[in-house]
Amino acid sequence: MYWTGSAGRPRLVGIRRNGRRALVGKPRLMFIAFVVVTLITIAANAIESVANFMKADWVKRNSHAVGVPDSLLPFLGFVKGAAAGGLAAGFFWRPLGIAAAVGLVLFFVLALVLHVRERVFHNIAGPIAFLALSVATLWLMLAA
Repeated sequence: MYWTGSAGRPRLVGIRRNGRRALVGKPRLMFIAFVVVTLITIAANAIESVANFMKADWVKRNSHAVGVPDSLLPFLGFVKGAAAGGLAAGFFWRPLGIAAAVGLVLFFVLALVLHVRERVFHNIAGPIAFLALSVATLWLMLAA
């Protein structure tokens, strides 16, 4: 068992089992949140990537509304797929996951800027949701 914290407030952060540290309390909840949110972000971006590669009708409608040509859809699918792969690799090598999360945050900030610039607000909830997932994943990658 080991403790950490300031002089007046020690806090139990883990118990050693077989030479390995086991998380308890808040660190364990942060790790669970990190895994769940990251898996949701991976799944959402992977689905979106496949839809871009397939040039699904709803993807075409959304991209045409903001002025993105169909010829860019495979590239956007590649970017989202690479980010999903980077997030998955982040479970094993955190710097790559952080880089992928930063890339997704930038991607969806630019998507929101494009929506606002083109005054397309009827489907802005999608980029907002993806941005929220990306920011949450980045924050948890840094904090957990």
